[in-house]
Amino acid sequence: TKAQVDALLLELGGANVAQSVADMTDTAKLYVLASTGHVWLYATVTIAPPNEMIVTDYNKYLNSSGVAGAKDGVFIAQEIPVDLTVDACTITFKNFAASMGAQGTEGRYNNSRICALDANKNLLGASYISRANVDASTSHWQCIVSGDDMVGNLVAFGNQMVTLNKASSLSEIKYIHIAPQLSENAISSADTANLGITISTHGGTSSQWTDTGIVYGGGNEAAIAALNTRVTAAENNIAELASGEAAVIPDYWQTEVDDTVSKIKALQNANGHDLLCFGWCSDMHVESGGSAYVQNIGAVAARVMKACDIPLFLMTGDMLTGDTGTTLAQIPDAYTKAWEYLSPIGTERVLAVKGNHDAWTGNNGSGVYYVNGLPPEQLHGLLFRPQEKDLRRVFGGDGSYFYVDNIPQKTRFICLNSQWAAYEENQDGTAKYSTQKGTGFGQAQLDWLTDYALDVEAGYSVIVALHVPPSKTLPDGRNYLDNNHSRDMTILRGILTAYCGKTTYTASYTHSDKDTYLQEGTWADVTLNCDFGNYNGSLLGVFSGHAHYDQYVNDGIGAPVVCITSAINTPYDAQASTRVLGTKDETAFDFVCVNRRTGAINLIRCGYGTDRTITVSNS
Repeated sequence: TKAQVDALLLELGGANVAQSVADMTDTAKLYVLASTGHVWLYATVTIAPPNEMIVTDYNKYLNSSGVAGAKDGVFIAQEIPVDLTVDACTITFKNFAASMGAQGTEGRYNNSRICALDANKNLLGASYISRANVDASTSHWQCIVSGDDMVGNLVAFGNQMVTLNKASSLSEIKYIHIAPQLSENAISSADTANLGITISTHGGTSSQWTDTGIVYGGGNEAAIAALNTRVTAAENNIAELASGEAAVIPDYWQTEVDDTVSKIKALQNANGHDLLCFGWCSDMHVESGGSAYVQNIGAVAARVMKACDIPLFLMTGDMLTGDTGTTLAQIPDAYTKAWEYLSPIGTERVLAVKGNHDAWTGNNGSGVYYVNGLPPEQLHGLLFRPQEKDLRRVFGGDGSYFYVDNIPQKTRFICLNSQWAAYEENQDGTAKYSTQKGTGFGQAQLDWLTDYALDVEAGYSVIVALHVPPSKTLPDGRNYLDNNHSRDMTILRGILTAYCGKTTYTASYTHSDKDTYLQEGTWADVTLNCDFGNYNGSLLGVFSGHAHYDQYVNDGIGAPVVCITSAINTPYDAQASTRVLGTKDETAFDFVCVNRRTGAINLIRCGYGTDRTITVSNS
């Protein structure tokens, strides 16, 4: 807490200024980082390690001198980030029949070792694995080890396991290797491409330098001015709390909030009832432990939305990071964190669509990633059920796409699932059809779009939101209609074009086998025959994420396709600066102001980046 940090500052006689975290050397002291003015503290944090370990190297000539019985042929894992103690774990070497299975009886493995290496990859210690077996049905080599089976202490570091034997301290151990008791030439570097290792651990803690978020005072004139700014921000926060609509923001966001509100109010005053406003972010990529870059996004957005009477906020996909280092078990915690960050806005006001990272994790050890997926029923409970509390939402099909009407301003927000696919599992538990690298909508969703969602009353406008932009070529050079990465995206473009022109449209798509990610079945086939001649409404724009890039095009559908940069620190724009924690540049999102009569769009940036204007008439 702030009181605890203030007490430490008083006890230690103040804080020491450091130019970087690397300059913070005395763990008994507090430091002020010069670039932000924040106080940093050396603290213990809880780590929940992933279960999957990736083998990065094979070197049969590694020095094994000084370790009795250790072989020179080893598998080397990546560098160890933290240290964690466990009581027992299971190590499974997967997809390695050619080498491991050829070695004969399980007795060949009984003298294998698990060894610790220092930063120079010299051996520090080794321990026997005394129980092992070969699973003939899967050709997996599995070792089940516990503390009683090991020499010395069994220690797991992050997602690697080692034994602490000859190492004098945990900090010496930087890598591990696993040395099978095999012949010199039994395993080659080419074999390691098929090797995956799963280690079940319990988790643990790590000590590291931590940003308290508290700005150092110090007692000089500059510090007093900074304190006054903080007091003003605190008074604003107290007013929010007193009103019953809590949206507490850090003081470094206050000026940005004031400037954003001023710009939006100027547009509202100039355009009157014609102006439609909504908030918009994309690609939050929240991890299970949270993501500091987006922790203030909901509170800041809520402040602006309240001041400017803005009713809705779009989140166009990739709420989660969902990468190869994430486990399926961690996904619910990541969703909890993401919704926590957005909660000041109010769940009923957030329109969130599914992105390609929102359900996919893991790898198969053979260079194929994102092979594990949440079943759609479980994903629905995490991403869409929280939104069902808003009874205005009209869901279609399996509940992964919906629309919401803004009745006062006669605008329908249609939120599509650009990552729809059938869900089946292979025998090994991996998903048969992964949409992490591919996009598609399916017959049911496109029928719902053409027959129901686009059928609006006279005088209505339409906003379409989805994760992957339906564009031929965006300014970043990527083609989102590439058949190697999409199924029926071209059909969606045809639907939107025909709707804008109030014409007919006929199209079909037939499934095919493409690559490891994009295997399809008859479920992917689509046939459409649409007639929009009697439909009302005008399409104001299509709003997408995925590109991690601020850009827009008007490439033939009759309305602009607009993309936004990532909210997290992963912009693809080479000219974009990295986000800076503890400043208003830690994240980026927009407030979209559309003149429904002229089609002009003003995008007011809050956070890192600049405002944008799109002057495309769709009247």
